[in-house]
Parts: sequence; structure tokens; C-alpha cells
Amino acid sequence: MALIGLIEAFIAFVCFLIFYYFLIKKPYSYILIKISQSGLWNWPVLGMSPGALMRLPRIYDFSVDLLENSNLTFHFKGPWFAGIDILATADSVNINHIYYRGPELREIFGPFGDGIINSDSELWRNLKKATQVIFNHQKYQKFSTSTTRSKLKLGLVPLFNDHENLK
Repeated sequence: MALIGLIEAFIAFVCFLIFYYFLIKKPYSYILIKISQSGLWNWPVLGMSPGALMRLPRIYDFSVDLLENSNLTFHFKGPWFAGIDILATADSVNINHIYYRGPELREIFGPFGDGIINSDSELWRNLKKATQVIFNHQKYQKFSTSTTRSKLKLGLVPLFNDHENLK
């Protein structure tokens, strides 16, 4: 039993020394250069999450600075095995490439017809204005509210009650 406690204490001490060496002492200047260039350090296993969490109080300002320093496109690497790799871009050329509405997109969204999803340019603006008029109308909002309330009362609340009774 005492041996397990000594092994755990030794591992904790080694981890402390490693973090102290890299975070407090900062012996290598390349670490400082890499952090200042990208803004986030890519840690093993944790990815860039610790750096993002440290900057959470001013995340919007930091993200703008990060995009400006990385030529308007930044690849955020999340924790391993979590699948949280994010490509953030503010470059209009990249955005147009991603959201190109060509024949391939029309083929994929063909079943939706010529509605707001498949429309381009002036037709899209007109459909958007018409949709906004409908959504902002008082009768539609009352109808939406009443429908949502009835679905909650008749569907979701009884489902939660049944689930609670099963426990």
C-alpha cells in the first residue's frame, strides 16, 4: 500500500517539475516565439484548449487578434480523441470557396425546390424579406408560442414524468 502512495507521489513530483520547467522558467526562446506567433500552444493530449480557457474572459478580442496574426485563417486543435478540430476563417475568399452555390449544391439540395436554401442573390434577398415579414407578424408569433406550449405540455412534460417514474 505504501509503495503505491510513493509511486503516485513520485509521478506527481515529476509532473510538477516538468510544468515548472516549461511554464515558470521558460528556458527555450523558441517556445516564446511559437506562442507569440500562433497565440496558442498545442499541448499533447489537451490540444489548444488550456490556452483558450485561460483567455476566456476576453475570447472575442483574442480571436480577432489570433485571426489577424494568422493571415485570417486559424486551425484550432482540440483535445485528442475529442474531435474538436476547428478551422476558423475571416477571409472572404475562403468563405466564398466554402459556400459556393454551384450545380453541385443545387443537386444536393434539389428536393427542397427553389426556396430560400437553393436561391441566389436577388431571389434570395426577396425570399428572406418575405420570410422575415411572416416571422415578425404577431399572429405567427402567437401561433408559434401556443404550438410550442402545447407540444411541451402534451409531449415533452409527460415524457419526462414517465422517465422520472421509471427511476
